[in-house]
Amino acid sequence: MDSRIVEIRSVLDALARVERADNDTKEQVYDRELARIRLLERERIIELVKLAIGNDRRRRRYSPLIFSELYEVSGIDVVFSELLQAADADGRAHIIQTIGLRKMHNLVGVLNEHFVHERDDFCRDRLLHALATLSERSSLPIFEYLMRKNDRRDEWVLVVAGRHYGAPEFRDYLTRVFENP
Repeated sequence: MDSRIVEIRSVLDALARVERADNDTKEQVYDRELARIRLLERERIIELVKLAIGNDRRRRRYSPLIFSELYEVSGIDVVFSELLQAADADGRAHIIQTIGLRKMHNLVGVLNEHFVHERDDFCRDRLLHALATLSERSSLPIFEYLMRKNDRRDEWVLVVAGRHYGAPEFRDYLTRVFENP
């Protein structure tokens, strides 16, 4: 057995053990454990992570954290697509944030498709912020839809999107927002 499988399992189990801990403790453990993933050789790493997870539900629950550390590995786009469909809200939020923070433009289409399926408010917010930051033309219809819907909850993300896009499609909406006291 590849020693990386043992290492990955150890990290996943450590992440799961602090599930009920306070946020500061979680952050310390997450930082320490995920640093171990960054040190692993990348050859066949996606396959090895999947072997390390196996059928274990707790390991599967924390796998998005591991995969997010592997954002530069070939084939991660397929894994991220699968996780957006299968992971819980925490896992989806982590994947979405990774795509946005790492400016993974190649995954904008995946986020665009996922928008219509996302039901968790926090994940939806993270998704819209990621799309606004990436500001790809293919995401513009989502923002146009939100502007027509005119829901006050989307106001801030639309302002952010308007700033990033700098597109004329935002003009009327932003004018209304800034004229409204």
